[in-house]
Amino acid sequence: MVISAMLRFPNAAAMEIMALAGVDMVIIDNEHYPFNEETIIDLVRAADIHNMACAVRVPNAKPARIAQIMDYGVDGILVPSVDTYEEAMTLVNAVKYAPVGTRGFCPITRAASYGFSKSASEYAEFANEHSVVMVQIETKEGVENLDRILSIPEIDCIDYGPSDLAASYGMPGHNDDPLVQRTVREIIEKARAAGKNVGEMAYTSQAVRELLEKGVRHISIGSDQQILSAGCRALLDAAK
Repeated sequence: MVISAMLRFPNAAAMEIMALAGVDMVIIDNEHYPFNEETIIDLVRAADIHNMACAVRVPNAKPARIAQIMDYGVDGILVPSVDTYEEAMTLVNAVKYAPVGTRGFCPITRAASYGFSKSASEYAEFANEHSVVMVQIETKEGVENLDRILSIPEIDCIDYGPSDLAASYGMPGHNDDPLVQRTVREIIEKARAAGKNVGEMAYTSQAVRELLEKGVRHISIGSDQQILSAGCRALLDAAK
């Protein structure tokens, strides 16, 4: 099982606190929040110090941007709303070096320890083996193309978003609708049968237990912003 958290504030101390608390992987949310190149590198360094995995959620699978982020030394990439096999393959190609993908090769980046630790060929092999590729299935189209997406060996994890799925099926806010719940079960069952990890967010201990019962093994406990907000509300309510 992998326990992750989202980082939405560009603060290395928040990254370190998550690592010290026992989070397995922090995902920098560069889909909804602004992070520049220097900030991402500093955050990755903070994760590395504590031997915690670090990935980045990007808005889309643009190869040049993904290649840059991978060169900073992140462990993986998460792309939202992957709807087709072609989109998923674009992501894989952007993350992986030849002969697996088409990522531009430079064996002296930070990810390659600036060329000090491995030969060029050793680094390429290591990077391909250890880089994590994650996609989010959030639309009806993504569900319809799920079988083809799951056929890609390099896809490691399928995350799903019940809220986005409900909206895609024309029922925003109705995550508990039977159609949405059937769709979620279908995603989990198919992904697990294909040997992929499956992920969703859970904000309470009860939600974590329910996800584990469903077969989810990548559990996100929310973001720094959500954890801070929830903690403040709880203490303020108790004080008042």
